[in-house]
Amino acid sequence: MAQPGPRPRGRHRTGRRGPAALTAVLGLLAGLLTVVGGQAAQAPEAAAHPGHGGYSILVFSKTAAFRHDSIPAGIAAIQQLAAEHEFTVTATEDATAFTDENLAQYDAVVWLSTTGDVLNDEQQAAFERYIQAGGGYAGVHAASDTEYDWPWYGELVGAYFQGHPRNQDATIEVADRTHPSTQHLPAQWERFDEWYSFRTNPRGDVHVLASLDESTYDPEANPMGLDHPIAWCQNYDGGRAWYTAGGHTTESYSEPEFLQHLLGGIETAAGATAADCGGTVWDTFDKVPLDTGTANPMELDVAADGRVFYIERAGEVRMIDPASSQTTVVGTLDVYTQREDGLLGIALDPDFVSNGWIYLYYSPDGTEAEQRLSRFTLTGTTLDLASEVQLLEVPVDRAVSGHAGGSLSFDAAGNLYLATGDDTNPFESEGYAPIDERPGRASFDAQRSSSNTNDLRGKVLRVHPEPDGTFTVPDGNLFAPGTASTRPEIYAMGFRNPFRIEVDGATGALLVGDYGPDAPSANPDRGTEGQVEWNRITAAGNYGWPYCHGAGPFRDWNFASQTAGPAFDCANPVNDSPNNTGLTQLPPVVAPDLYYGRSETGTNAPELGTGGGAMAGPVYRYDEALDSDVKWPAYYDGAALFYEWTNTEDGYVRPFDNDVWELRLDGDTVHDINPLLSTMQFLRPMDMTFGPDGALYLIEWGTGFGGNNADSGIYRIEYAGGGTRPVAQAGADPTSGALPLTVQFSSEGSGHPGGLPVTYHWAFGDGAESTDPNPSHTFTVAGQYSARLTVTAEDGATRSQTVQITAGNTAPEVTLDPPVDGGFFDFGDDIAYGIDVTDAEDGSTGDGSISCDGVDLQVLFGHAGHAHPVEVLPGCEGTVATSTDAGHPAGEDLFWVLEARYTDAGGAGVGALTGRDLHVLQPKLKEAEHFQTMSGIQLEATSDPRGGRQNIGFIDDGDYISYDPMNLAGIDAITYRLASGGSGGRIEVRSGAPDGPLVSDSGFIAPTGGWQSWTDVTVPIEDPGGTHELFFVFKHEPGSTGLFNLNYLKFRGKGVSVDARPEVWSVEATPPSGELPYEVTLSVEATDPEGQELTYAWDFGDGATATGATVTHTYELSGVYRPTVTVTDAAGSEAHDSVRVEAVPEASPPIECADPGSDPPPDDEFDGDRLDGCRWDQVVRPDLNRFRVEGGQLKIDTTPTNLFDQHNNAPNLMLQTLPAGDWVIETQVSGDVCERWQQGGLLVYESDQTFLKLDYVGTSPVGEPCERKIEMRHEIDDIFQPAFPEVTLPDGVTTWWLRLEKSGSTYTGYYSSDGVNFEQVGVIENDRLATADVGLYAFGQEQTQATTVAFDYFHVLESEPPDACPDSDESPTVVVRAVDSGVTNYERDDGCTVEDLIEDEMEWPNEGRFMMHVRSVTQHLVHDGVLTRAERNAVIAAAGRS
Repeated sequence: MAQPGPRPRGRHRTGRRGPAALTAVLGLLAGLLTVVGGQAAQAPEAAAHPGHGGYSILVFSKTAAFRHDSIPAGIAAIQQLAAEHEFTVTATEDATAFTDENLAQYDAVVWLSTTGDVLNDEQQAAFERYIQAGGGYAGVHAASDTEYDWPWYGELVGAYFQGHPRNQDATIEVADRTHPSTQHLPAQWERFDEWYSFRTNPRGDVHVLASLDESTYDPEANPMGLDHPIAWCQNYDGGRAWYTAGGHTTESYSEPEFLQHLLGGIETAAGATAADCGGTVWDTFDKVPLDTGTANPMELDVAADGRVFYIERAGEVRMIDPASSQTTVVGTLDVYTQREDGLLGIALDPDFVSNGWIYLYYSPDGTEAEQRLSRFTLTGTTLDLASEVQLLEVPVDRAVSGHAGGSLSFDAAGNLYLATGDDTNPFESEGYAPIDERPGRASFDAQRSSSNTNDLRGKVLRVHPEPDGTFTVPDGNLFAPGTASTRPEIYAMGFRNPFRIEVDGATGALLVGDYGPDAPSANPDRGTEGQVEWNRITAAGNYGWPYCHGAGPFRDWNFASQTAGPAFDCANPVNDSPNNTGLTQLPPVVAPDLYYGRSETGTNAPELGTGGGAMAGPVYRYDEALDSDVKWPAYYDGAALFYEWTNTEDGYVRPFDNDVWELRLDGDTVHDINPLLSTMQFLRPMDMTFGPDGALYLIEWGTGFGGNNADSGIYRIEYAGGGTRPVAQAGADPTSGALPLTVQFSSEGSGHPGGLPVTYHWAFGDGAESTDPNPSHTFTVAGQYSARLTVTAEDGATRSQTVQITAGNTAPEVTLDPPVDGGFFDFGDDIAYGIDVTDAEDGSTGDGSISCDGVDLQVLFGHAGHAHPVEVLPGCEGTVATSTDAGHPAGEDLFWVLEARYTDAGGAGVGALTGRDLHVLQPKLKEAEHFQTMSGIQLEATSDPRGGRQNIGFIDDGDYISYDPMNLAGIDAITYRLASGGSGGRIEVRSGAPDGPLVSDSGFIAPTGGWQSWTDVTVPIEDPGGTHELFFVFKHEPGSTGLFNLNYLKFRGKGVSVDARPEVWSVEATPPSGELPYEVTLSVEATDPEGQELTYAWDFGDGATATGATVTHTYELSGVYRPTVTVTDAAGSEAHDSVRVEAVPEASPPIECADPGSDPPPDDEFDGDRLDGCRWDQVVRPDLNRFRVEGGQLKIDTTPTNLFDQHNNAPNLMLQTLPAGDWVIETQVSGDVCERWQQGGLLVYESDQTFLKLDYVGTSPVGEPCERKIEMRHEIDDIFQPAFPEVTLPDGVTTWWLRLEKSGSTYTGYYSSDGVNFEQVGVIENDRLATADVGLYAFGQEQTQATTVAFDYFHVLESEPPDACPDSDESPTVVVRAVDSGVTNYERDDGCTVEDLIEDEMEWPNEGRFMMHVRSVTQHLVHDGVLTRAERNAVIAAAGRS
C-alpha cells in the first residue's frame, strides 16, 4: 500500500472521501459485472488445474480508506483466470451483495485490497453465516487492512495489518511446496512488492505457506523479526480461508508466478482443489501418552508392525504393544550407570519383524571399561540375553571422564551408524577446549579421542552388520581399511557429544546434533564461546572438536603455563598431543551447517535462540498411499526436525518460546527455519522418530535433573487434520500397592472441545472393562498394567490415554535427610547425607530388613537447568565432596543435586519399583539473574568490579524475583550486592508467593549515587523452617520506579556443610587508589561458622605476598590490581575475597594559560609535557591523573563513563574554541580499545546534551575477541539521534587517522589507515553546533579494565573557503595535475574557476594534506551551488589518480 506524501501511522481510515475518489468508485460500481470466460486485458496464462473449473466467486473490492491503484488490474487478472480455467467471476464494490441469498451463489468471496469498514452489522452477520455454511474466503493484500472492529473477520483473515516500508525487492521463503498456491514456486521466491507487517504473528492459528526473509529487505519501522508470515490458509468456523499479502503493485497481476499463486488460493478457497491447511495450526496436533511409567528413558525405535521399543538407562528394554497399550519389560541388561553410562542406544534391524534382531549400545557392568555394541534376538516378548553377538567394543575411561553419546540409526542400505562421545572430563577447562597435555591428565584431553584417527570416541561410526554377527565397512568411510594409525569404522570425526543422530532414509544424509562446551562468551586467549552444532552429513569428514567448533577455532592453550598459543588452523588441523595414537595431520574441518550457543549473537541461526542441548530429529517423508488417520501432512515432506533438550526455564532465550523446529531444506542447505508446535509442552525431549503410521514418537526426560522423573514418558504426536478430536485425561489413585489392589480411576478433564457428546471406555489391562467415566476396579493378579481410557465423540472421533498400575507391589518410600532440600553450601564443602527407606513388602532400613547395600545416592553437578552425573555413592550414609568447577566461568547458574534411590525386590509376577528423593543444593553466592520466576525486572550487563555477567535492573515498587527450592537452615544473614542511582527501597523476603508470609525485611536501603556504584548491604534473617520458593519483593512508595540494581545475593552461615568455609564479611583498602608510589593498607573481616581460629594470606597481584588480617603494601607500577586474601580455618577450609585498588601515575601538570593575551594556533603536536591552556581553553571535567602529555602524544586513560542518555560524566574532554565558519580537523589516534565502548576521537561539543563525535571504538562484550569500528554519533538535547554511520575495522590494526569536515551544518567523517588515503565514514546533519568547541576525548563506557588512547597531533587543515583565485586557469574542464576529471571548469560568482581554487602546483607536506585541500575546496563549491556532489566526487577521484 502506498500513497503520495507522508502516511499516517495506524489504521487507514478517513472521515469522508473526496469527489475524485468517489467518482472513481462510482465508475466501478456501474453495476454488478458478471464475466463468464469474459475478455479482459491479456495477462500471462497461469497453469491450469484440469477439472477444477465450474465454480463461482465474488470479487469484492470496496474501500473505505486508502484505495489501491492496482484494484482494476487485479479484477482484470481474476477475470482472465476465470476465462482460462472455466469458473465464473462477479466483481462488485456494492456491500449490499452480502445477503444470505446472494452469497449462496458463490463458492468463495475474494476480498481484493479492501480497506476500512466496508460492511454494516447485517452484512457482517450474513458473511459469517456464509462461511459457517462451508463458504470460502480469499484475502488479497489490503484485505488485512479491513474491519478492525470486527473480531470474527480478524480471525478469518488471520492477522491485521500493522505497517509497511517503501516498495522494494525481498525474498520469500516458501515453506509449503505442496499447496496449490505455492507448489509451483521456488524455495526462495524473489519479487518486488509492498511488504506488510502484521499486528500479531498468525503462525499456530493458521497454516503458513510462505514467510518473508527480513534480512533481504529493509522493514524500516515495521519489522516482525525472525518469523514473518506473508501467505497462509486455514479452515475457519466451518469454511475455508486463504490470504496473501502480495498484490500491491499493478505489475503483480502480470507476473506468472503471482497469478498462479492467486489462482491456487482461489481454487482452494472455493473448494475446487483440495488442500491441507493444518500443518502449522498447532491445535490440529495431539500429544498422546503411550507410557508414563518410565524412569530414565533414553532412545526408542518403532517396528513396522507398530510395536514401540524403548530403553531405560538402568538396563531395561521395554516394548509397548499398540493393540493392548500394555508395556512389557522384554529384557534387562546388567549395566554400569556411573556418570553418563548405562544402556544408551537402540536400533531395530531393518528386517526386525522377520528376524527379531535388536541392536543395543551399552556400558557392561564389571571391570572392563568399555562401551559395547551388540545384537540381541527378541523371541515373542522376551529378549534372549544369551543370543548376544558383540559387534564392537569402544574402550573408555570410567575414572573421571564423561560424554558417552550412544545414539544408533540405520540407513536404507542397511548400514548402522553409532555416535560416540569424546569421553573427556569437561569440568577443568573453563568451558573451552579440553586439551590438557600435562602428564597424568589424559582424561582431560579430547585430542586423545575426538581428534584421534585411531580411536573410536568422539565419532560417528558406520558399519554394515552381517547375518553371522560380524560387520563389514562400507565404501566411503573417512579412512580406507588398512590405513595406518586409523580405524576404518570412522565415518565422521571431531565431535564432542553427538548425543542424537538420525538418518534420512530417502537421501541417506546423516543428521547430527553435537553438544558444545559451556563457556558463556568468547575469550581472546581461549577462543569462541561454547556453541552447539547441527550438521547434515552426506560425505565422510572431520567436524573439528576440540580444535574448531561452532563459529570458529579455539586457541592452543597451555594448561601448564596458563598461556595462549595461536588459534588452531581449521583448514589444516594438526594433532600433536602426546596422548594421540593416530595421525598427526588431520582432514580439514567441515564448517557446521547450524550453530548457536549461550549468547544471542553467537549463532548463524538466530531462529534457534540460545541453548546447549542440540538434538538431531528425523526427516519426515510423506506417504500419500499410507492409510493412517494420524500421519503428518504432506507439508512436512522432506522437513528435518530439530529440538533442544534445554528450555527457557534454564535461562535460555527462545524467540518463539519453543523447543522444536522444522528445518526446510533446499537441496543440501537449510533455507528456512520455523518454530514447530510452540503451544505444545515438551519436557526435555530426549528422542523422537517417525513411525510407520506417519506419526511422531517422542521420549520426554521430564523436568528433573538426574532422571527417574515422574513426568517422563513415551508419547505419540498425531495429526488430526481439520477435524476436532475429543480429549482424554486418565487418572488413578493409588497407582501401586499390595493385592488385592482397588484403584479409583478418573476421567476428569476429558470431553470434546466443540461440546459434542462423548462416551467412555476403560480397559484395565487385566481383561476387565468399564464404560463408567470414573470407575473403581480391583486388581487381584500381580502385574504391571496399562489401564487405557478411550473417549469417543458422537462423530466417531476417538482419543485414548493410559495410566500405569502396579498390582502386587508398593513403590518404596525413600527419604534423604540430611541434607535438607534447598540447603546452602559453598563449592568445595563436604556435605553429609543420610537415607531412610521404607517398603511395604521389603521392610525398612531402620529395622535392618532392607540392607543399605541396595541403597545409593546419585550425585550430579547442576548447570543452567540440567545436571551432569558425577558419581554414585553406595549406602545409607556418607559424605559428598563437592568440587569447585573450573569448567564454568563465574556468574553461571551452578548447583549440586543429590538423588537417593532404592529399587525394591518386586514380587511374583510383578516387576520392581524404584523410590527416590531428590534434593537440590544452592550455592551461598547466588547470582541474581538466575531466578525461577520474576515480575517487572529486566537484565542488563554489569560493570560491578566483583564480577557477574549481568545484574537485574529496572526495578520498580512491587517487582520481584524468586528462587526454588530454598531452605534457610543454618543461614543467619543475607548480603545484597546493590547499586542505585534512583530512589532506593526495601527488599522483603516472602515464602511461597509474592504476598506470602514475611521472612525478612531489609529496611530502607539508600541510593548509592549511581546505577553501577555497588555496595554490600547485610540483613539478618531467621529460618522459618522447611523448604520453600522464596520471593524477594522490592518495595518503596506505591508507584515508585527506579529503586536499585541487584547483582547477587550472598547467604551467610553454616548452611548444610560439614565444615563450612569461613565467612568473609568485608575486604577494605585504605586508600582505594593513589599516586605512585602507592601505599595501601588492606584489611579483612571474617568469622568462622564453627568458631575455629582463622589465618590470612594475601596475594597483592604484583608478585608480592603477606600474611595477617591487616597488611600494608606499596605498589611501584601503575595499574588496577585485585589483592586477594585467602582465609583458612583450622580444618583447612578456605574462603577467598578481593578488593579493587588502583595505582595511578603522577598527576599531569595543571592546564594553565601562561600568556592569557596570546592566541596560539589550533594545531598541537603534543611535543611538551603539558597541555597549553591558552590553546586548550575549554577542557571539561579535567582529571589530571587520567591523562598526560609524553613522548609526543596526548594520552587519555579510558574510564567507565559516558556522554549519552543523561550519563554525562566522561572526564577530560579536551576542547578549544575555533572561529565561526567551516573547517576540517584531523588527528592520529591509537590504542587497544576493545571492551564496549572504549573509544577516542574527535569531538564537536556544544554541551553534554548536544554534541557530535567521530571516533575509534571497541565494541566487544567483556572477554570476547576484540572488534573495532570507526563511527559517527551525535546527540541533541540529550536525545540520541538516529544516524549511525560506521565502518567495521580489520583485526589487529590499532592506529587510525580521523578527519572531520564541517560545511554549514553538515559534518562529514573520514578515516585512513595510513594518513594519506582517506575513505568516508558518513555524513550527519546537526544545526545545533554552530558555536561548539572542538577537540579530543576518550572514555570506556562498559569497560572493566582501562586502556590508554593516544593522540599524535591535532590539526586544523582548512577553515574559511578561499576568497581569492590562487591560480588563473581557463581550461574547459577541471584538470588536476594533468589528470582530466571530465567536470566542467565552472566559474564562481567572483570569476574564480574550480581549477583556480585547487592549488595543485604548490608543494604539499604529503598527499594526504593535498587530498584534504581538494575535498575542502570542492565541498565549499557544492555548498555554494557551483558543483554537484557527483561532480565533486569526480574531481576528488581525479586528484587521487594524480
